[in-house]
Amino acid sequence: MLTAVIFAVSCFLVISLLQHASEANGILRSGWLIAALLAVGAGGGAAHYLATLIPAQGWPGGENLATLTSSIIVVGSAGIAGWAAGILRIDRHLIIAAALPSAITIATMHLAVMAYPRFQGQLMWLAVMMAASTALAAVGGACGLWIGKSGRAVGFRVAGTVALTASTYLHHAITLYATSIGVGAGPNKPVLSTSFDWTVGVTVLRGLLIFTLILMGTWFEVRDIRRSRHKDERLKSLAEATLDGLVVCVGTQIVHANQNFSVLARSCQEIIRASEFSRWIPDVAAVDLLSARPNLPVQTNLVRSDGSCIEVELVQQTIDVDGKAHSVIGIRHLSPRRDTGQQLQIALQHDALTGLSNRARLNIVLQEMFALEAASRQPFAVYSIDIDRFKHVNDVFGNGYGDQLLVGFAQRLRKTVGSDHFIARIGGDEFVVVQPNLAAIDDTGRLAICLASIVAEPFVLGSVTIKATASIGVAVAPKDGANPEQILKSADQAMQQAKRTRNSVKTFAPEMDESFSDRVHIELILANAILNDRFVLHYQPLFDVASGALIGFEALIRMIDDHGRLVPPASFIPVAEDMGLLGEIGAWALKEACVNAAKWPEQLTIAVNLSATQFGDGSLAHLVSSTIHDSGLAASRLELEITESLLLEDSDSIMAELRALKDTGAKIVMDDFGTGYSSLSYLWKFPFDKLKVDRSFMTGFDGTGERVKTVLRTVIGLGRELNMRVTVEGVETDEQAAFLKSVNGDQVQGYLYGVPMTSADVSIFLEESFSNARQRQA
Repeated sequence: MLTAVIFAVSCFLVISLLQHASEANGILRSGWLIAALLAVGAGGGAAHYLATLIPAQGWPGGENLATLTSSIIVVGSAGIAGWAAGILRIDRHLIIAAALPSAITIATMHLAVMAYPRFQGQLMWLAVMMAASTALAAVGGACGLWIGKSGRAVGFRVAGTVALTASTYLHHAITLYATSIGVGAGPNKPVLSTSFDWTVGVTVLRGLLIFTLILMGTWFEVRDIRRSRHKDERLKSLAEATLDGLVVCVGTQIVHANQNFSVLARSCQEIIRASEFSRWIPDVAAVDLLSARPNLPVQTNLVRSDGSCIEVELVQQTIDVDGKAHSVIGIRHLSPRRDTGQQLQIALQHDALTGLSNRARLNIVLQEMFALEAASRQPFAVYSIDIDRFKHVNDVFGNGYGDQLLVGFAQRLRKTVGSDHFIARIGGDEFVVVQPNLAAIDDTGRLAICLASIVAEPFVLGSVTIKATASIGVAVAPKDGANPEQILKSADQAMQQAKRTRNSVKTFAPEMDESFSDRVHIELILANAILNDRFVLHYQPLFDVASGALIGFEALIRMIDDHGRLVPPASFIPVAEDMGLLGEIGAWALKEACVNAAKWPEQLTIAVNLSATQFGDGSLAHLVSSTIHDSGLAASRLELEITESLLLEDSDSIMAELRALKDTGAKIVMDDFGTGYSSLSYLWKFPFDKLKVDRSFMTGFDGTGERVKTVLRTVIGLGRELNMRVTVEGVETDEQAAFLKSVNGDQVQGYLYGVPMTSADVSIFLEESFSNARQRQA
């Protein structure tokens, strides 16, 4: 039993040392091989010596020169086999070539020991049994080395050790069984020695040699384990750093694979690391091409664990890890890449929010339409659609509701227009519809009215209902444009013309080019006015109907162009709103009006118009409060005029902002009452301080006087019942003034009483007004 343990330890040590030799290079490999042959020689010799101490089958025990010689032979043969395997890089398919001479040498050692004449008689062998034992030693040795070389795990080395030890001892047993002694048949020669004095010393040296080699092997094993872990961590970090699949190979053996490759192969990393690269990429030609063309892509198929195949692209690069070449192979799945390319192409030509085509796709379609028109002589129409006051929707309700409005409108467009029509979203709230095969110009009018009607229907977005309108411009190709750029420009110019009045449809006309140029000119003047403070306020007086006394002014903004001329608000306010400048302009007007009004007599009020866009971010009440404080104006003297268009959305946020404005102490006035929707629900939902009747009533006073008078009586009576004062704008004749006095009107404003004037003219006007008042009292 002790001999088996000693020989097993030496075998385990030899396999471990050969593992180190296979992973080393140059002179270091030679050192490992020398250590391996010393281990097998010392271990085998020591085990055999102990075996000879115990007589078996009548064999005398003891050590002699024959056993020493046989040990040297074992060392030499093992060295030759080890060197052969080492030179050939310890490849497993060459292990048989290394195991065969070792087996023959072991058999020779046994025969040499037994043949030494320590007894009287003639040795006789059964040739067949001896050949069988030698073959068993060869096969067992080959299997042991094969198993031991299969992996670095301890289990492989243990299994290899068991195979080597078992085959050697079976060989020893068969050899003894196949050998017999003919008594008296041989010569009688003296034994060289039967004492244990020198043999014990040799055995001790062998034991020390084996112990030393075990210590060395253990130290190097621990060191290599640490290095291996460090190397594995480096390889793992390298492999996981890429988004593609990646494997690291030594030769054809996979030593590491990242998680992405596991997903591609549909297998776990442990199985992949224990496999050959050819298991997953069986295309030999592709692998050879990959090795011949490093860093260049090669396309082939990857065979997954379930047998399915996917198309992949391989790229290989060789790196050095601890002096050993490693092949790093990247694997990219081509199908998702192609799908991604198609998705990217779709994304580049479609709007992400609504799913409609975008401007890039629109240009392609228009080019196709012009080509078709040239061949068929069939005109087509282009509709440019802009949602009115869309920025106000974003400002008041937030961008989320604005996005929902756009999506809802896109859905209505899809349901309304024909399947052969083309729809695109080319800007924030700008849409284009292309109508093919236009049979008559009347067709454009019918579709335009239909488009306007689907916008006018209220949008119910959760708890919010938004009423919207659209400005639509129509252009017909090829008469309004001979290419995509020209036809889109014509449709846009018609739409810009429609935006002047909003909620309307305009068909392109050549004179619109001039109108478009005028708009561009206004935009330039606006930009210059913002930069150089080229805005002024004019003030129009308001009078009490009953007493005729001056009670205040309304501030009206004007813009100065590059030539010093005044630009009326009707020309630049809509453009400023489209450009998003009304908030800044309105804040300036409020502060300027309050500063000037603070210098007037205390009984005079100042009315300032507020834009719907100023209600967007919820900071308007703070602006009004700080302006009142900074200017020193009494809050009760400030009147804030809003139009009913602000109330169309009927939102809680608008009502909350109006209440916050009222809390500042300022008066809230509904301006232009009687136009638009004129819903009476506004009057009871919010306690306005005053109603201002639109000037259009005075314009129609002469033509349909009785009806206008009836409406005015009703509005004035309604205001009185709701504790609201009523101001009538646009009073220009004595007849109009007399009627308003007869129906007990509250306040009037118009050219009959005073035109808008500068701040300097207000001072003169005040002096004259108070002088006239004093004269009337006298």
